[in-house]
Parts: sequence; structure tokens; C-alpha cells
Amino acid sequence: MTKKSEYSQQGQRVDGHQANIAGDGNIGRIGNTYHIAKAQFDLPPKLIEQILTLNDRQHQEDFTVSELQTETWEPDTLFIGPGTFQMGSQPGDGIPFFETPQFDMTLPAYRIGKYPVTNEQYNYFLDATNGDVPSELGWQNGNDPSEEQSHLPVKGVTWYDALAYCSWLIQETERPYTLPSEAQWELAASLPMEMIGSVREWTTSLWGRNRRHNLDSISKYPWKEGQEEWRPNSGHDFLKESRQIRRVTRGASLLPDTPFRVTRRESELPYMRGMKNGRIGFRVVLNWETAT
Repeated sequence: MTKKSEYSQQGQRVDGHQANIAGDGNIGRIGNTYHIAKAQFDLPPKLIEQILTLNDRQHQEDFTVSELQTETWEPDTLFIGPGTFQMGSQPGDGIPFFETPQFDMTLPAYRIGKYPVTNEQYNYFLDATNGDVPSELGWQNGNDPSEEQSHLPVKGVTWYDALAYCSWLIQETERPYTLPSEAQWELAASLPMEMIGSVREWTTSLWGRNRRHNLDSISKYPWKEGQEEWRPNSGHDFLKESRQIRRVTRGASLLPDTPFRVTRRESELPYMRGMKNGRIGFRVVLNWETAT
């Protein structure tokens, strides 16, 4: 792991607290200091609490416009209106049992990243926060991606790294960024937008403890059988669940003994980056109607 700056241990000021935002997936606590993905947060509530607090603010901006004005380093997002869609798959050849059956899922309006976060965008974040560069990112220039890598999706990011990026975006833009739920990701994947490729992507949704069978009562699929309105950070998208609970990843992967499917449903522990041939990336969402 290499440093973006010799001053990387000095950290950034976040709401009056010191924080180094970077990542290798380890989490620990000494007193009120949380070490999250090589990030040190002197926050009585940790990173997740900060995201929830920031996103609970009232937002006056109109997020329903077709094109949202963004900074050069900010991900472009697409507006997806409220509605109900059929989530999941019908049983069939090559369809894993944990993607069945189909069921009706209703979501409020949201915006989702048009593309996964790129190496260039993630590098800007690491530069801005003096973050470490884990070798799993595979950047050919060590501390920075090569020109050929710049506009490709970043891969080799932990779930906590991805949340740290969202937290930084919130601070810089005052917009309610977070990771998509599995339902938000799947709805977007059913629309004519750039959701396909060989990148696994993090979601906020819970999978359970077992890698092959998500049989935990908190996450057994289909996990949305009632008609209650979906909200972020609740139920099967609870952000503060134990780090031993795996999170759902969506998108293609090249893992051994798994068929290639562009919207494949898998899982990973939140402090892991994915296997070498199945590194994980992410895209962002804006949830403005669902703050509680």
C-alpha cells in the first residue's frame, strides 16, 4: 500500500473531528477512535452515523431535472422516477435459486450513477483526503491510474471505502449521496442505461452470514413481500448491521465455478475487496425523498 502524500497521517477535519479517509478493509476501535478501512475517525458515531446525519438534512435542490449540474470530479447521475417493477428472476436454467422468485417492488424517485465510479474520480477523492492507495486497485502508475485506466471503473474497493467516498461527496456537494440498494440497482439495470460490464458493484442490501445461501431471517430472498414503503437504512438495507454480515453485490463477475451474467447477484464481507478476478467497484445514488 502506498501513500498519496507524506502528510496522509495528519488527516482531514470533518465536522470538527479528525479523519483519515482511505481503505484496506480493517475495522477496529480504541476508545472513541474508529479505524475503518485504514481510515481513522475520531467520531463518537462512526462513518455510517455521519452519512446518516448528513443525509437527514433538508434538501432544497431539484433532483428531478434531466441533467443535474455537477463538478468535474462528481459522478453524473440519471433520474429514475417512482414506480413499481418486478424484481428478481423466474426460475429457469442457469438462474440461481437466490434470485427467485419475482415479486413486486415499489421505490420512490432517486438518481443513480450513470456509470460506476471511475479510477480518475476515486483518485481525486484519495488526493483530496490524502488517502492510501491499496495495491488491489491495480493502478499501473502506483499512486495514480494510468491514462488508459483513468476512465475505467475503479475496482478493489471495500464497502467501507465506498461509503467513505460517499461521505466525502456529501461534504463537498451538500447532496445526499450514498450507495444504491439492491432494488435501486436492479431497477436501473432494467432500463436503457450503462449498467452492464464485468464489474461487481456494492449495494447497501444485506445478504447474511453464509456466502452461498442467504438463509438468515434478516435477508432471506425475496426480502420484500409486504407493501410497506421502502426506506434507506432500514430493514434489509440497514447500514449499521454487523461487519460479519455480508452485503449484496450486483453485476458481472469472473469468479471460478460461476456462470457469467451481467446482473449476477452475489455477496461479500464489507471489509473485503473481492478476489483478484472479481474485484468490487461501486456507483452512487441520491436519495432525497427518503430521509427520515
